[in-house]
Amino acid sequence: MTAPHRPLRRTWWPWLPLVAVVLIGLVVGALGSTGPSSNDDRIFAIAKQIKCPVCAGETVAESNVESSQIIRDEIARQVEQGRTDEQILTSIDRSFPDKALLLTPPASGLSGIVWVLPVAALVLALVGLAIAFRRWHEPAGERADDTDRALVAEALSHLDEGAPTRP
Repeated sequence: MTAPHRPLRRTWWPWLPLVAVVLIGLVVGALGSTGPSSNDDRIFAIAKQIKCPVCAGETVAESNVESSQIIRDEIARQVEQGRTDEQILTSIDRSFPDKALLLTPPASGLSGIVWVLPVAALVLALVGLAIAFRRWHEPAGERADDTDRALVAEALSHLDEGAPTRP
């Protein structure tokens, strides 16, 4: 004899840890960095975003060649002038039109797709997994329709005819 079939109960509590991790990640990502604390830190942070025009695989902050030193001096000069990080990066990028020196693409315009696409892919993957898990746990073809109900009613009526009456 088999155990009676219990319908699956849908609960949301297993999803709570995932929601908590995502929310914590968003809060840390939004509030985690306060930016450089001094001009030297800011110069170093900007220099880390620019490739060395001569060296392979090094940033301007890491390289000791003359061209990297000139770029660091230019960054320091523009920081002292009060320019924003974006203005400084744009200025350095325009100074070398034949080379792509920026390690991070701009987050606006067509280049913004580089930033949005991985997040959109992750969200679509999570939605796809949720749909797949829901279908996986849902019993297929076990739902009663009107024909099934009529058969059960007929069988019960035949049982009631032959069964003794109860007080």
